[in-house]
Amino acid sequence: MMSLHLNTLVPRVPQHGIRDRLHNNTLALYSPLTRVAKQTPAYLLGPPTRTPPPFHRLTAAFTTKATLSSSRLHINSREEASTSSSQERPAFKEECFFRQLDPEASAPREVYFRLVTPVDAAVKRPPVIVIHGGPGIPHDYLNPLETLAVGEYARPVLFFDQVGCGMSSRPAMATYPYGVEQAVKEVQFAHRELERRGLLVGSFDDQHGGGVHVYGQSWGGMLAYEWLLEGGKCLSMVLSNSPADVHTVERDATKMIDEIEEIDDTTPWGLMHRFFKRHECSEQENEHLVEAKKKGGAGWRGTGVLQGWNAMKRAQEKGFSLSDGSRLPVLLIGATKDFVTEDCLNMWRDVLPEAELNMIQDGTHMPWLEPELKEEYFQVLSHFLASKDS
Repeated sequence: MMSLHLNTLVPRVPQHGIRDRLHNNTLALYSPLTRVAKQTPAYLLGPPTRTPPPFHRLTAAFTTKATLSSSRLHINSREEASTSSSQERPAFKEECFFRQLDPEASAPREVYFRLVTPVDAAVKRPPVIVIHGGPGIPHDYLNPLETLAVGEYARPVLFFDQVGCGMSSRPAMATYPYGVEQAVKEVQFAHRELERRGLLVGSFDDQHGGGVHVYGQSWGGMLAYEWLLEGGKCLSMVLSNSPADVHTVERDATKMIDEIEEIDDTTPWGLMHRFFKRHECSEQENEHLVEAKKKGGAGWRGTGVLQGWNAMKRAQEKGFSLSDGSRLPVLLIGATKDFVTEDCLNMWRDVLPEAELNMIQDGTHMPWLEPELKEEYFQVLSHFLASKDS
């Protein structure tokens, strides 16, 4: 997921007063409704609060809580009853817990993790870290990636909510150093969690990486790349629906809006709804997407905070060479109806020249949520990860 700046999404909408209906002049691409002031629950408009909104996934048949005072880590582990849902759940083990990002800080921040592991403890495939988009949109819409923990290529999957959204701490903008640099530290923190649990396969100092795959979606792919520029090591990297250039994705989104014709609802929200359904996700009522919308952050978010970001520019600033990029196996996943276009994805090859590109025909920004496309998406993803396990 990616949030686009207001001026990009409604460049020439004639209705006056739209800015008064939005918060901080930013429109979250994941929902046309969560930014309508006066009609939205306070916890969605913010400022961000320490207490996240309630949500049903914390309801469990079995829950245990423990505090490790020596390391100041707070853990909430649970197993969800398979009978609690009318739909059969995949067979995997699940643990949800919190870790303090900086226990020695005067105001420690907690990061919420969800670790999904194969039922068979003998499975020793490298894990995958899943990095959600936004900024400011929690991992829930990516929950279907839990299926990577089952089947022939089953492996551990680690999800986490970046600080400022979801179940993680939500410090106010004035009290937390929001930004790319801080977000990279959170990815490093997730990697250390896998290392602490002994789930990394191989040596962390191995030239091929620390026995882990890294998956980033939309902004999450940009963040995965930033982690790489800071010395991150992995077996492979998947950049799904991730723009290599912020200006390009905003320009292409504007063109797509201009192409939407014969709008039944002439309000700005009618235009936005059509844009979301056509280019973001055709399944707007998907439970995972709805859950993510409910828990989105209200602080650091949107392309407005990433203005000018470009993969090549960042590589030059960090001294990252083409030879460095050519050594890492990279899969680019795109979709033909996504506002992150094929041209934008191909710009990644300027810094990652050996990257493979797979385009999902008729897919949007979230093809794994679309019933007719999810099988193709997961087949492409799981086969790539399996081919790069060693």
